[in-house]
Amino acid sequence: MVLVDALRRDAAALVEQYGAGRWVPEQAEGEFAEGLARGRWDGAFFRACLRDVPSAVRSGRLVDVLAPRR
Repeated sequence: MVLVDALRRDAAALVEQYGAGRWVPEQAEGEFAEGLARGRWDGAFFRACLRDVPSAVRSGRLVDVLAPRR
């Protein structure tokens, strides 16, 4: 549950920053997020999406929320 709580917290912070205009996703990040939104959120889907993250998305903030570097 710790990972789920961290994902929920970090995603909420990013949504807040987006709403306030402090974060604007790059086009590739937006497209990636749309693909995630249309999918069935289970472990297999999520892992597959993270394996196939386009290089243009890897340097963005969205990936930091979804797959934080250790």
